[in-house]
Amino acid sequence: MGFESYLLLLSAAFFASFSHCIGMCGGIVVGLNMRQFNHSKSLQVFANILYFCGRMCSYVIIGLCFVIIGKSFGFSQTAQAIIFIVLGILLFITAFIITFYPKILGNVTPSGNYAWYKKAFYNALHARSIFGFFIVGILNGLLPCHLVYMFAIKAADSLNIWYTIISMLVFSLGTFLPLFLVGLFSQQFLHSTLRRFFLYIAFIIMSYFAFINIYKGVQLLLEPENAVQHQHDMSHMQNKDNHAGMPHIDSNPHTLHEHRNQTNQDNAHSMHHNHMP
Repeated sequence: MGFESYLLLLSAAFFASFSHCIGMCGGIVVGLNMRQFNHSKSLQVFANILYFCGRMCSYVIIGLCFVIIGKSFGFSQTAQAIIFIVLGILLFITAFIITFYPKILGNVTPSGNYAWYKKAFYNALHARSIFGFFIVGILNGLLPCHLVYMFAIKAADSLNIWYTIISMLVFSLGTFLPLFLVGLFSQQFLHSTLRRFFLYIAFIIMSYFAFINIYKGVQLLLEPENAVQHQHDMSHMQNKDNHAGMPHIDSNPHTLHEHRNQTNQDNAHSMHHNHMP
């Protein structure tokens, strides 16, 4: 992925966060910021950054799980092509459902209603230490969320662990500002119509990534032999042109020395002939 792709990914995360994350996680952020910070705005900002870092760690872990699953299918060219196509289709379907039929995913997304999870979340939420925000962020990031899964699918299409980590970090950065503003100000600072518009923008960007993945997969399935044959033909034509346009020169040092002596003798004979009356 190049810089432009990461910028598009950041934009998609930013717009999707305004439309989705504010509604899903905004209440948690508002609840966290109801705590007393001794009237210190800087302490409140630091607490929200800790919360964000916790979510970021969870998102990276989820992305790594997805890419490890993808890499487990093998490294052959055919396997990679199939993975690209499958991930592209899944990415488009997920983006489409999130945008137009979000209630469907509520029936297939695993629940976070576990006793150990609720206990850990309650303890972190009511911890006296400000670092409880970090634990809440980790637990919040592990909550089942189809938007996170959509971006994890996109991150895993590289089949590269480092690219996946960077992609999930970019996704985390994109979701940071909207929730940060919610935490500092209010959950109602955006009208629902505008939030819907942002979701459409995110859908367009993620659909672009989906079709790019499908295209790469199809190219790997159909054109590798043609590409290799084209490269062979070009190399053959280049060698043929070189042989036709340039005289053959033996690279043997003895032959080169004889050729140089013959050239000098010819030049001397030519100069002698020119000076004769």
